[in-house]
Amino acid sequence: MAFDGARPMLRKDLLARFDALVAAANDHDTDRVVAAFSPEVRVRDGTVGRLAFGREAIRVDAETILDAWPELEVRSHHAVLTRGVIACEWTVSPSAPSRFTASWAGVLIADYDAVGQIRALVLYAAPSRAVGLGGGCGA
Repeated sequence: MAFDGARPMLRKDLLARFDALVAAANDHDTDRVVAAFSPEVRVRDGTVGRLAFGREAIRVDAETILDAWPELEVRSHHAVLTRGVIACEWTVSPSAPSRFTASWAGVLIADYDAVGQIRALVLYAAPSRAVGLGGGCGA
């Protein structure tokens, strides 16, 4: 569904956009991942203190991650939506046995524009556990 900015996005539409981004990552479809972001997107990775700007930065990051871990699977948990902003807990882990042995957990905040693209993204992540070794952080 296209949004013209004439009306606020409905909650279900915004959540569908977010779910489509997660599906694109799980399908390893870089073009669909990039399309979820506005051309002027600003990204702050609080984990490493990195700032990135624009779709090309999104493309480079997505290609780097998805090429390095072809078995990567993203899951979203506990999404909260208010006024065009989604805050969500997420995990990343291997979908099959591989050299990618750690799970990661994090939080992201995605600020959507009137046409349904992410214009600002903040994310934080930390290793959660080594797959198959049991226990999580603090366990």
